[in-house]
Amino acid sequence: MSFSSRSKSNTTSCSRNTRQHPATIFFCSLALGYSVLLFFIANYLPLITNGAAEILTWVVYSRIIRGIVTFMTVVLVFIIFIRWPLIERRKLFLLQLLPFVAATAWFFSRLGESVNEYIHYPQYATCVLLWFAALSRLCRNNQSSDGGAGLLVRLQGQWGPLGLALAISAMLGLAEEGFQYLAPRRAFDLQDIALNLMGVWLGGMIVWIIRDSDN
Repeated sequence: MSFSSRSKSNTTSCSRNTRQHPATIFFCSLALGYSVLLFFIANYLPLITNGAAEILTWVVYSRIIRGIVTFMTVVLVFIIFIRWPLIERRKLFLLQLLPFVAATAWFFSRLGESVNEYIHYPQYATCVLLWFAALSRLCRNNQSSDGGAGLLVRLQGQWGPLGLALAISAMLGLAEEGFQYLAPRRAFDLQDIALNLMGVWLGGMIVWIIRDSDN
């Protein structure tokens, strides 16, 4: 995946300042908390979804999940439509969007009635969005270059907030599936890694639409 690396100067150039704004602390805590939560979701979500399927019957449960996915797809298409005139490098964006749609169609045809697998997309798209919000604020607020925050600032200077958010989310997707190899209720599955990365890809494109329209 090749995402735009250009962003506003105030999100890629950071100076020394030890003050931490409340919004920065909030979004960093939210991103970290959600990242930890992903591992609990991986372990316990099947129990919850299977319980819901038993209560509703699988047919009803499947229709609900498919309806939610369809609604999210329509919302995304609508956002792209209204943002289209404002998106910079539209041809490059299309080069990302078209293979993503093709890969998603292939995965969904392969998954069939395994609607629980659809959760990977919103899970990791959300992860990208939260980390992007946190990292952007870290850089805008000019965190100190000392310590852990300083390391993030230096990495952002090379990759930008989006590149670093994508890298963190992708590593979490790999780590979560590796964790399932040890979890008693789960099993390691390469397809789940691919679906996690598809969610990361989706999150990156959503950020691209929002961010580039503001440049």
